[in-house]
Amino acid sequence: MGPAILVLLGLALVASGPAAFFMALALRRRLAILEVQVGALRAGSSRRESTIAPRAPAAPTLAAEPAAHPRAASIVPSRRTSQPVAARRGDGLETLIGTRWLNRVGVVTLLVGAALFLKLSYDNGWVGPTGRTLATAAAGVAAIGFGEWTRKRGYGVVADGVTAFGFGALYAAGYFAYAFYGLIGDRAAFAVMALTTAAGVAFSVWRSSQPLGFLSFLGGYLTPVLLSTHEDRLPELLAYLLVLGAGAEAVAALRPWISVRGLSFVGSWALFGAAYVSFHAGRPDEAPLIGAGLLFALHIARPFGAALLGRAGDRRAGAALVALDALVATLFYRDMLASAHPAALVLAVLGIGAVLAALAAIAWRRSGGGDPIARSALLAALASATYAIDVRFGLSGGAVLWTVEAVALVLIGRRVRSAPAEAMGAIALALAMIGTLADERAPLGAFRPVLNSRFLGGLEVAAGCLAVSRIYHRAIASRSDGIEGASRAAYVLSLAAAGIVLAAIGAREAFEGVRALGLPASAANPWLWTIAASVPALFVVPAVRDRSRPVAALAAAAYAVAVLAFASLAAGTPWRAWPRPVLNAEFLAALLLVSSLAAAGAAERRVWPKLGAIHLGAALVLFFCVTSLECFEAFRRIEAEGHRYQGALASLSILWALYASALLAAGLWRRYPPLRYAAIGLFGVTLAKVFLFDLSELEAHYRILAFVSLGLLLVAGSYLYARFVKRVESAAGAPSAE
Repeated sequence: MGPAILVLLGLALVASGPAAFFMALALRRRLAILEVQVGALRAGSSRRESTIAPRAPAAPTLAAEPAAHPRAASIVPSRRTSQPVAARRGDGLETLIGTRWLNRVGVVTLLVGAALFLKLSYDNGWVGPTGRTLATAAAGVAAIGFGEWTRKRGYGVVADGVTAFGFGALYAAGYFAYAFYGLIGDRAAFAVMALTTAAGVAFSVWRSSQPLGFLSFLGGYLTPVLLSTHEDRLPELLAYLLVLGAGAEAVAALRPWISVRGLSFVGSWALFGAAYVSFHAGRPDEAPLIGAGLLFALHIARPFGAALLGRAGDRRAGAALVALDALVATLFYRDMLASAHPAALVLAVLGIGAVLAALAAIAWRRSGGGDPIARSALLAALASATYAIDVRFGLSGGAVLWTVEAVALVLIGRRVRSAPAEAMGAIALALAMIGTLADERAPLGAFRPVLNSRFLGGLEVAAGCLAVSRIYHRAIASRSDGIEGASRAAYVLSLAAAGIVLAAIGAREAFEGVRALGLPASAANPWLWTIAASVPALFVVPAVRDRSRPVAALAAAAYAVAVLAFASLAAGTPWRAWPRPVLNAEFLAALLLVSSLAAAGAAERRVWPKLGAIHLGAALVLFFCVTSLECFEAFRRIEAEGHRYQGALASLSILWALYASALLAAGLWRRYPPLRYAAIGLFGVTLAKVFLFDLSELEAHYRILAFVSLGLLLVAGSYLYARFVKRVESAAGAPSAE
């Protein structure tokens, strides 16, 4: 009973091919009838519309016409666009499923069923090995002949499926004759499978059948896997892959089949990678080194050939293939050479970049800069140069070269309107910044302030950031950018990057200097305050010049950081005003920060009055704090021991009164109420200090000095106020209060 059922199954398997053919034939006839009926309905509808003459809107016959022709009204829908389109879409989907996908699924099912039947017959000994092999080959030849017979009768889709089944059967016959039956050796099996692949490829090109071509090449790339002897035969494998890849590229030149090109790329690199990992992993052997280069050249030949010859094709797919090919080749060379031969790795990567750059230049000249393949190759070449810099110099050593590359990429991106080039430029600039900020190498030899490689390299990176910001500033000014918002963001970010780099290298230089001199870390404070005063000024000029609110916000943030840094350093370390009061590094550096804040506020008041007033107010507060610290420390060191800061405390009262008087005079002179309010407030604070603290804590002569000085300054201030009020009233024509 069992063999009979199996024989019936075999007969059903054999009969399923003709059954599928006749089902497709019936579907095609039905489709032809439906097309004729739809065409007749459309023709009748157009003739009916042409015979109806245009009439006045009030004519009653137009409204009664659908009733006079009930058959036409039932056939022709009221909406002449939506329903026929939906019907055509439904017919197209049904046709696609019925004629194409049922056919392809049926072919795959036949192949699987035939393979299972052959295996079952082998397991049960029904037919001998030779008979099974010949029967499979004969079935394949018959399927190919039957496919051609159906093709001549206009059933190309069915013919493609049956023909693909035939070549698959021939391929399977060669494999089973070697792997299961032992009738032939591995070389003979390789010859049979390779010839079947070549015949299938040639047939697919002749009949313009992309599915058959894809399946044929798939069999070609599966052949080394199925016939593997687990021996190191990489040279033979490379020769086979090159021949097969050249065939795929030739087919791609004759037929625009992207699937075949993708299969060639994935299959060749996958087989090469499997052999390399199995027998040559991590070793710079000659065969894999040469093989990686040959495969790289193979896969870039077709895209650049099409670009140079000006042939039509999918340029985006070619551009992606070029970039992926360079990436895969670089990864293989990295695994082979990174540990033992880094210099050779640099040469290999630079060689890949040089080949891509040369081909990109030629393609660029031929296409006028608009070919995606040329752009992709140029970006891949620059990426190779970036990686070579990292391998040769490390993260910190390659910062300068990355900066140069970043500026070049941004310039190229702006010139050809390439967002990927600008993005790579941003990445290179970020790498340069990271390398500069993370550079912890000890200086060679004795420390030389400013004139050392780390500081000069950081200056070059900062200059590159400023150059990039200048490029985007010119693009914004000329309004030549289609995405102005992105250019403004890049402009602000590059300015911020320059400020960060300058602040970082300046601070590092200050600490290295005091360490080389054997001084405590607090000795670097004046230099840090100088940096804090200088870096924000980098943003004020472009903010005011371009009236750029983002850059102004950047300047405000930089000044806020500078003031906070000054406050934290001043509070954590002693103020050294002795032995040279006023003429010492701390006070002069703090005055520089105050001057920078005041200048920024004065410049910003013309554009943003509120922001300028904030910066001016911050400068006045900071100056008040700095002078108070300097005065207190200077008088504390002058007076003798045991006086408990008597002179220092009294000097603070006098200084605050003088400062309040100066604010009052400036407010009256400039007629600026906030300054006058600040002066009155400071006079109040000074009075509170004198009456609540100095009166009880200071000695008699210090109390007298504080009270007399404050009183005189208050009287002088009231006099100035009175003159100011009198002048205002006289200018307004009002009677004097006196």
